[in-house]
Amino acid sequence: RGFNTIIQTLSSTYLTPADPRLHLSTVVHNITSTPENITIHNRDGTCISASHAITTFSLGVLKSPLVTFTPPLPPWKTSAIEKMTMGTYTKIFMQFPHDKIFWNTSTEFFLYASPHTRGYYPLFQSLSHADFLPNSGILIATVTSPFSAIVESQPLETTQNQVMEVLR
Repeated sequence: RGFNTIIQTLSSTYLTPADPRLHLSTVVHNITSTPENITIHNRDGTCISASHAITTFSLGVLKSPLVTFTPPLPPWKTSAIEKMTMGTYTKIFMQFPHDKIFWNTSTEFFLYASPHTRGYYPLFQSLSHADFLPNSGILIATVTSPFSAIVESQPLETTQNQVMEVLR
């Protein structure tokens, strides 16, 4: 489920789940590379040296000064990063009473294609699915730009009415 599955599958040939070389939730502030190795400098003062490293920084982090690279990334790479844009992604969580669950909980995702407006509440995910929170009554609606900005600035009641109209 998700991109972490790709990383876990690829790394499973050389990295076990409890491997001490795996550092999660570690705040990095500098990556220094030489022809011989890479040293990762963490905010807590610790350093990690290795022959290779995989970074999973978001585009927002790469565009910010939060992490520096020594030597700096090459111009072709920084140019590519600057040309990319981040979109807004909004999740709307709804919880229905257990006796009011109206969708097939064996289906995880529902897609909606508005006949009038592309991107109008196009994706729903059921957390009542057996793999998540069975019988929770939780349904997530997802919207992206430009609807994220609209949904985030309008009254909750308006969003609620729009989502319910799509679900009906």
